[in-house]
Amino acid sequence: MDNNQHLAWIQKNHTRKEAVQCVSSVVTRLAGRILESNLKSVLSVARALADVVDAGFRKHCRIESITKGCLVINVDDRNHVYPLRMRWHRTLLRELPVVCRSVPVGRIVFRFGTEGQPIQHNGTAAQGPQTGAQQGR
Repeated sequence: MDNNQHLAWIQKNHTRKEAVQCVSSVVTRLAGRILESNLKSVLSVARALADVVDAGFRKHCRIESITKGCLVINVDDRNHVYPLRMRWHRTLLRELPVVCRSVPVGRIVFRFGTEGQPIQHNGTAAQGPQTGAQQGR
């Protein structure tokens, strides 16, 4: 490549400094959008679940995440994971599409854990995800 061709290439492909963005700012912005979208989905499902489930479910379960149609429900006691799954899995798969059309759920996973969005009795969820430590557990 001679000097003139090299200069022509630089002129054609030159990017102004104000148009260049730091990688960390781009990643932070994208991660924020993803987290905000997931939080809205979790809150929506938490509100819908409050109308479907009983007090035992609300007491022991928290919504951890909803990703690609998979709802992950954390149960605070290992001994309750299996009984709650057996009692609620089919019911939730049948009822969630009816009461919460905005968030498609095709799979539900029950597992041991304390993090996630609580499901409140009055049909509304708290304002954001909490951990067991934040609840004083």
